[in-house]
Amino acid sequence: MNAAGMLDRLTSSKVILIGILPTCAAGLFLAFLVGAGAPGPLDFAAAWRATTYSRVGQAIPAIIGVLLLSIVIHPLQPLIVWLVSIRWFSRKNWRAILTYLIIDRAKRDRRPTLRMSRLGRLTYHRTAGGWYGFAIDRAWPRLYPVLSAETRAMVDDRRDQLDLSARVTFTAAATTVAVFLLLLRSGWVPCLLLSAIPAALAVVSYQAAVLVAAGYHEACRVAFDLHRFDLLTAMHIELPQTPAEEIALNHNLSQFWEAPQNGGLPASYKHPT
Repeated sequence: MNAAGMLDRLTSSKVILIGILPTCAAGLFLAFLVGAGAPGPLDFAAAWRATTYSRVGQAIPAIIGVLLLSIVIHPLQPLIVWLVSIRWFSRKNWRAILTYLIIDRAKRDRRPTLRMSRLGRLTYHRTAGGWYGFAIDRAWPRLYPVLSAETRAMVDDRRDQLDLSARVTFTAAATTVAVFLLLLRSGWVPCLLLSAIPAALAVVSYQAAVLVAAGYHEACRVAFDLHRFDLLTAMHIELPQTPAEEIALNHNLSQFWEAPQNGGLPASYKHPT
């Protein structure tokens, strides 16, 4: 692969779009505030002069640090989406978290049951595939490989949009807290005004994530509608003749994927001739 092809792959990577860009933007904003004098009195003119006339070599360590942080955080993207999807202002959630951390030490292998926000209810949907008897948590990793190119492109595009919106929401919320703490000694007016910038971005990004999650939910439903029989064919299982047979078969398969030792596979297979 030539240099142009490698550069095209790098710039089109979801790691760049979802992971690095939001983190770099937050890092630049915090660095600008520090250059303006935070956590003391702020002088934005001095920060702008320092930014304009700084040497490239002086910025390389900071750039490398932000890139490494972005790459390290990127595998935590599913956790970030989960954190953004929780109702953090719910007392029941906080009681469940405290109980999980302090009392239920024997159940640390699974997450506590928490109330989800609207984003969470759309992202961690249970209806896609459920109407056909599937448990989506078990069926989706097996259905995805048999999707057509068009359906997979639709699902991937909406999932990438959801990941990007959730990452921007998380990064902006974390930046809000960091800016507020950084500017506590700079005066209440600049502290509140500058903290409001990433806070507003977090609110807007969250609303965008809710809209995108609705589209992702619908895309997953379409995937089950169009390709659930492709999954059975790929597993060499005879296709059911009625909706009742389909629901019973898919329910048994979901139970098998959950606990293979309990059985659930059909009595015979149908291999291609």
